[in-house]
Amino acid sequence: MSLNPHLLAVLLPLALGAACGKKQTQQANTVASSNKTVDLAFSGEGFTPHEGQTITLALVTATERRRVELKSQIVNGGKFRFDLKGIIDTSQSYFLDYYADANGNGQCDSAPTDHVWRVEINPESSPETTVDPIAVTEEHHMNFLAHCKSFGPNDLSPTGTKTHAVVGSLKLDSSVSVQGFEPGQALSDGQVFFEGFPDQAIRSNSSGQFVLNISLDPSDSGLHGGQFITQQTPQKLRLFMWYSKKSSQNRQKSWSLSEVKFGTAQDLTLTTPTLDIGTQSLTYTKGVKLTTIDQSTKKFVSNCWIFSPSFQSKLPVVTDPKEFHRIDYLPEGTYEFQIRCVGYKLKTTKITVSKASSSSEPWDSPPPVELAPDTP
Repeated sequence: MSLNPHLLAVLLPLALGAACGKKQTQQANTVASSNKTVDLAFSGEGFTPHEGQTITLALVTATERRRVELKSQIVNGGKFRFDLKGIIDTSQSYFLDYYADANGNGQCDSAPTDHVWRVEINPESSPETTVDPIAVTEEHHMNFLAHCKSFGPNDLSPTGTKTHAVVGSLKLDSSVSVQGFEPGQALSDGQVFFEGFPDQAIRSNSSGQFVLNISLDPSDSGLHGGQFITQQTPQKLRLFMWYSKKSSQNRQKSWSLSEVKFGTAQDLTLTTPTLDIGTQSLTYTKGVKLTTIDQSTKKFVSNCWIFSPSFQSKLPVVTDPKEFHRIDYLPEGTYEFQIRCVGYKLKTTKITVSKASSSSEPWDSPPPVELAPDTP
């Protein structure tokens, strides 16, 4: 993807250092029972960088990939609001995708040309959100979705011809000691997805069990352009499994900060249509404090978009005023990050996250990433 540095400089807000995240709030008159439809109230705050631009929303069912709504409006006073009546079936999960048409061409262009975001809505798995209406408020942030699929043709289902099913269950590792959890307990509402395929993620049920059906096609992956799955050999992919729970006291604060987050990753070879991986134990994870600096001045560069081909929009990143980018908790392993900063060349780097434990530091701090000016 080619980038216009002047356009990028306009799009990335100078207030990135104070960028916030999403707040899912529940304002309800009536709690919804199962298999009912409820309203969705979706609003944005702090969208001053997109003042006067068009915000387009697409609501898509997470399982069927069927778009049920497509609407647009103009950002006014840094704010916008969509009120969608009877749109949410409480027995389903949804992707609420939206983008700001920064270049004004009337269509969605992949980030960072346009800013594209995703909010996951899971009323069937969380009693807190089965209210009428479900109210979601977003604040402008830089955790972009890498594609514009939800705004194209309405057939959004994966296109691959090779489909595999992975079955298993999630539990808390017996070594984990955290208030409010029992070692070895089943973990419901945990996320399960393959590296490069976060769009096909599913959640574990009330017993911690899951069935992940994955369709393998280059166009459905954000990892190395999908080339790694075109080989004739059995497919070997990394499976991510994690569980997070927000603090009720911090519900209105930054969307990336969790009260607890556990995870694990497994390398799997898909040799059969169905693979049973049994019970997986989730344990402590770590965060990363990533510093980006000018290679000459050694000063911190804040206006950056940090993208992970492995996690894509599921990667939580917040720029801290103490001069580092906080990448939220990751399982042990090595990850590739693409860093795009205003006025600097694209930088690709790999970061290894060490094994976490109850006594280890919650963050890894790799060496600073030096950026070269993007001179003509």
